[in-house]
Amino acid sequence: MGPEAETSPKQPKQSAAFSQFREASGATSPEDQERVRTAQAQVDHLMQVSAEELVLLHQMGIASIDTEMARRSLEATNTNTAAVHELHASLTSLQEATARSSRRLTALTIAVGAFALVLLGLSFVLVGLAFVQVIVAIVLAHG
Repeated sequence: MGPEAETSPKQPKQSAAFSQFREASGATSPEDQERVRTAQAQVDHLMQVSAEELVLLHQMGIASIDTEMARRSLEATNTNTAAVHELHASLTSLQEATARSSRRLTALTIAVGAFALVLLGLSFVLVGLAFVQVIVAIVLAHG
């Protein structure tokens, strides 16, 4: 039973859909209920064995592996699907962070360029003032 399945109030280990299907098929006698309890116990144990043990049980003729392998495949698929969704969310977040950083870097580059232009302008002003000072000194010395 997957994590999203609604459980039956009568049988908490069974989904509501399983209980409805069983009731619709008329399998509600005490013998049927006992068979379900016995099968549920076997399924619970089967779900706990490792993949290697499952193959051994199958080879010994104790258990069929088809249903359990299908369940494990679905479980793995669901896990992979969840991981893909998580990865997609992470990549989207990274893409947004990269775009933000790129905009900030562009703004910083423009600011540094403007600062460099201001420094260049101030340098020209200082050089110009130095020339004026030299000319004033020459004029005062000759004058």
